Amino acid sequence: RISLEDLVGGGPTGRLFVAIKDGKPLPRAVVRRLNFEAIELNSQDEWTNEMVRLRQLHHPYVLQTLGLATDGLRNYGQLMPLMPHSLAKLLKRAEISAQLRARFSQLWLQMARDIADAVAYLHGQQVGHYALKPSNILLDNKMRVKVSDYGRSPEMLLYTLGQMDEESHGEAPLY
Repeated sequence: RISLEDLVGGGPTGRLFVAIKDGKPLPRAVVRRLNFEAIELNSQDEWTNEMVRLRQLHHPYVLQTLGLATDGLRNYGQLMPLMPHSLAKLLKRAEISAQLRARFSQLWLQMARDIADAVAYLHGQQVGHYALKPSNILLDNKMRVKVSDYGRSPEMLLYTLGQMDEESHGEAPLY
């Protein structure tokens, strides 16, 4: 049995919490608790089917879905690895540091290639992306990209077309 503690982030589709099992945080894992005001799902079966499909995706630059978390009522979550960094935070730091920009010059190009590779893989699996933006490009401790916030459900994808946030500058792209 998993419980949720300590909000660590989130966006329009859900909030991320530290996953707790037997009173201890699961190592390197979080649960994205679904925001039902942002995404319409008709049943637990629909959410379970979505998670089973997402669990089958395996690519080095796509954040893996580890499993489904639910209380069996109306609270559903996606168990995912915890990534320590995001491209958004790295870009913010690089804005103020010419030294950091220069140090990562080759890394920027590699990240762009890896992101393109991940999106091509997702498209090949008939999976769309909700909002390809720096905060949804996560980085591990070795600065390798992991694209997050993607899904297959047509209902999820169509509904998110209408979602806006300040990072997308008034546009709601679907990739």
